[in-house]
Amino acid sequence: MGNLKYKGIIPQKLIEDIKNGRCILFVGSGLSSQVLRSNNKNLPTWKSLLYEMLEWANENRTPFWNGIEDVKEMIDKNNLTVAAQELQDIIGGSNIGEFYKSVFRDKNVKPSRAHKIIPTIPFRAVITTNYDTLIEGAYSLVNEGVLPPIFTQNDLDDKNSFLRNNEFFIFKMHGHIDRLDSIILGKRSYDDILFKNITYRQFMETIFSVYTILFIGFGGSDDDLNNTFDKLSVLYSRTLDKHYMLAEKGKYNMTEKRRLILDKRIEIIEYESDDSHSQVSAFLNELYKEVESEENKVEIFQDNKKSKKVFISSSAHDKDITKVVYDFLNKNDFNVFDFNKEIKVGDILVQSISKAIQDANIMIVLITENSIKSTWVQSELQAGILKQVSDKSMRVIPIIVGDVQIPSYLNQILYLKVDNNFTESDLQPLLKSIEK
Repeated sequence: MGNLKYKGIIPQKLIEDIKNGRCILFVGSGLSSQVLRSNNKNLPTWKSLLYEMLEWANENRTPFWNGIEDVKEMIDKNNLTVAAQELQDIIGGSNIGEFYKSVFRDKNVKPSRAHKIIPTIPFRAVITTNYDTLIEGAYSLVNEGVLPPIFTQNDLDDKNSFLRNNEFFIFKMHGHIDRLDSIILGKRSYDDILFKNITYRQFMETIFSVYTILFIGFGGSDDDLNNTFDKLSVLYSRTLDKHYMLAEKGKYNMTEKRRLILDKRIEIIEYESDDSHSQVSAFLNELYKEVESEENKVEIFQDNKKSKKVFISSSAHDKDITKVVYDFLNKNDFNVFDFNKEIKVGDILVQSISKAIQDANIMIVLITENSIKSTWVQSELQAGILKQVSDKSMRVIPIIVGDVQIPSYLNQILYLKVDNNFTESDLQPLLKSIEK
C-alpha cells in the first residue's frame, strides 16, 4: 500500500462500522478530478463538466436560445441544475451521449491510486454520482477482471433486493455512461427522481438511516443528496447515526462543522491539501491499515479503575506540565489515558489516539504556546469538541497556561487559567468540573 502517512485522526466509530459491514462509501466527482485525460486535462467536477459541455456545444455549432453567455452566466452563479437542463435540451440525447463518451471514455482515464485502495476496504457498498467507470475498474483490477453488481436508479423496481442480501454492489446514483436513459443531469430529471420516484427516495432514506456513510470527493452541493439529508434530519432527528465526510482542511470553519453535525449529522474529517490531493490516498491507506489491524481489541484505558476516563491533549514539547496534570488526576483516582504508557511499540498511533478519544468522558486540553502550533493537538481538540456537540458523551475542559490566546470556538466553554509555573494545588477546580 506504500508509505503514505495520513496527517489526521480517523474516528474509531467509523473504523468499527466498516469492520461490522455497516459503512457505505459515497464517492463524488472530487475523487476523479485528479485523473488526467489524453488532452492533459483532469476529469471534470460537475461544474467544470457543464463548462466543458457548453464549450463543446458551441464548437459543434449548437444553436442557443438566447446566446451562449446566458448559460455561462448561470453556471458562474452556480445555478447548475437549470444550466444543465438547458444544455441537455439544446444538445439533444444522442449528441450529449457523444459528449459524455469523449470525456469519460478517454483512453487515458484509468483508476488512480486512491481508486485502487478502495476495493481493499470492506465497505458494504459504494454509491457514486460519477458517470465515469473508475470505481468499477478498480474493483475489476483487484478481482482479476470480475465486476461487482452495478445498478442505477432504473434498476430499483426490478432489483430492490440488493440491500436484502450481503453481496457488495455499486450504485450509480446519477446513472451509467453506457445507459444514457439512466443519466440524471438537468433540473427536470432531478425533480422527477426526487418527487415522483418513491422507490428511489425510500431506497436512499434506508441507506442513510440504516448505514454509516463516508463521503469522499463530495462538495456538499448535490441537490438530491441535500434533499435526502433535509428530510432525514426531520424524520429521525437525534436518533440518526452520524455520517462522515472527508474534506480539505479549512473548507469548513468550526461553526459550519457544528451545524453539519446538528443539522445533517455529518462529521468532518480533514486532510491537508496539496496540488495532487495526496492526503486523500493517505487517508484511504490509513483506513485500510486500521480496519485490518487487531489493535482496537486492546483496552485503551486501565480496566482497574471505575472513575471517569480522561484524555489529556497536549504538545510533545510540554511533557513536564502534562506530567503535573496527569499525576494530579491519577492521585485523585481518575482513569487517565497515558500516551507513553498505553501506546506500545507496534501499536498504530492514530488508531490508539482515536480509540482513546472515543472511550473518554473528559478531554483536558493544555492550551500553551506549543500546543496552539501543534497540528495534532488541534485535531484532537476539534475531535473532542465535535464529539461533545454530536452526542454529549464528552466534556472538553481547556487549561490555559500562561498568556495564550485561545481558539475562538472555545469562547463558550468554561476553562481553567493557570500561570506558567502552576502546581497541583492550582488544579483543584478541575475536580469539581470533571465530576459535574
